Amino acid sequence: MPATEISSNQVQPWVTLARQLGTWSLLVAGLTLVAAVVLIPAWRDVQQSRYEQVQLKAAAQWTAEQVDAARRMVRTLDEQDPDLQQRLIAWQLNLVPEGVTPIARATYENGVLGWVESTVPKPAMAPEPLGVTTLEAMVTGPWRLWLLAIGVLCVFAGVIGVGSASPRTTNQEQPKRPNSPRLSAHNS
Repeated sequence: MPATEISSNQVQPWVTLARQLGTWSLLVAGLTLVAAVVLIPAWRDVQQSRYEQVQLKAAAQWTAEQVDAARRMVRTLDEQDPDLQQRLIAWQLNLVPEGVTPIARATYENGVLGWVESTVPKPAMAPEPLGVTTLEAMVTGPWRLWLLAIGVLCVFAGVIGVGSASPRTTNQEQPKRPNSPRLSAHNS
């Protein structure tokens, strides 16, 4: 038999390697796909919750500052500050005392409270969460169940070893079993 010929029951080493890489690749790809389908929607929910938490903290801080400004205003009114009382009266009755030049910055919808609220600067808004990527759109959209099924199928194929590395024997090449004594006695 020439050295270049390979018998049918021998497998070249590169074929074995290719088969093993194929099964491992399927297993890794399937696990990655299943992980993406399961984890990315949860990750997006966490990101959205963090964004809303930052927004709510900023809004709560702003509201607390508005309450403090309103309390300062009430405290100043309780102290009978003549300057503040004269300004409020002039503003409410739309009257300007003699010798005072009115400089109106804006009108306030909420009356005095709008005036007090305008003294508190608005908080800076938190940056918007990241946009939706193509992968995220696929694993959260109508393709989600299909991708999960494909991932599970890849994991299954990787586990059972599609294209197993061991050479398969045909019926002709299977080793022969010795006949058991009972069968040989029966045959004669």
